[in-house]
This record gives sequence, structure tokens and C-alpha cells, in this order.
Amino acid sequence: MELNINGKVYGARRLDNFRFNLKGVMKLATPLVEKVPLLSVIESYKDASGLYPLTITGRIARPNIRIGDFKVPLF
Repeated sequence: MELNINGKVYGARRLDNFRFNLKGVMKLATPLVEKVPLLSVIESYKDASGLYPLTITGRIARPNIRIGDFKVPLF
């Protein structure tokens, strides 16, 4: 997996209140996609160069991670 992410991480007095505002792209290795069939859910968001748009926002305790329009369920 390759990640290229830019943005800001906002600090706070407590670590669980740190906030993310990050955008970027990720690239998944073909063997990974073949071994994890669940990744086929995000296949439609891949662009012509094989990159997926990635957004990470929210608090560190409960981040909001999106690949394209797909929200990654964490909790």
C-alpha cells in the first residue's frame, strides 16, 4: 500500500481530542486486492492511474475515513 496524504492535524490538551483534516490518495498492491475480496467494494473509486482518493477527518478517537464516497466503517 502506498499513501500520499497532506493536510493538518490539530492538537489538543488530550490526545483523544486531536483532530484530522487530511486529503490524499492511496494505491493498493494487486496481491493485496486479490487476497482481500472485501476491497472490491472500493474498486469503482480507482482512477486511471490506479489511485484511490482518501479523506481522513474528525477526532483521533473516532476518525471519519472515506475512500471516494465510501465511508470506511470503524466502529
